[in-house]
Amino acid sequence: LRQTEGEVGQVAADTTAMDQLARLTHRVFSVRTAVLKHVMAQDKATKGQLDSEIAQLDQEIGQILDEWEAGDPSGKYRGVREQLASAWAAYVETRDNVALAASRRSASRRSTTRSPRHAGRSEHRLKHR
Repeated sequence: LRQTEGEVGQVAADTTAMDQLARLTHRVFSVRTAVLKHVMAQDKATKGQLDSEIAQLDQEIGQILDEWEAGDPSGKYRGVREQLASAWAAYVETRDNVALAASRRSASRRSTTRSPRHAGRSEHRLKHR
């Protein structure tokens, strides 16, 4: 019976790890989608909303990793968590310093260089191509 209890505990730990991994994967894809939307957005307001969404998702990812660690007292999944956390940290650094930084600069340039007088010209060119 003790062996069965141990096996049941292991199945529970494995199931919890799978649940955490599924939640983590969902949030990571949501962040990546929000970053793509940010890059494609044309206005500062939309970019600001997406910045808030990305920050919220970043927090959720951190919470999931913390919950996963707390639910793995034996440390069976420590290596996997550490690899995922390391890859995530590298992604966030690149995302923040390259993709989002460029997206924000682009929005700033558009808002300061585009006058209403020129706005119609680009629309006109697109219609007549």
